[in-house]
Amino acid sequence: PRDGRRRVATLSESGRELLLDLYAPALAVNERVFEPLSAEEAQQLTELIGRVLAHDSSVPDHAGA
Repeated sequence: PRDGRRRVATLSESGRELLLDLYAPALAVNERVFEPLSAEEAQQLTELIGRVLAHDSSVPDHAGA
């Protein structure tokens, strides 16, 4: 707040609707991909993918990745 460089982005109403429309299909894909894994394995894979993405500077930073 002091240096004025921070920007806050908010979704428009159409962006919010699109996000909601895509949420259920994304969950379905995740369930299908992770189906053969135990909960522990799925968590481990998620963490490993997050580390790979964090290492690649060309991938935008995503919270929780």
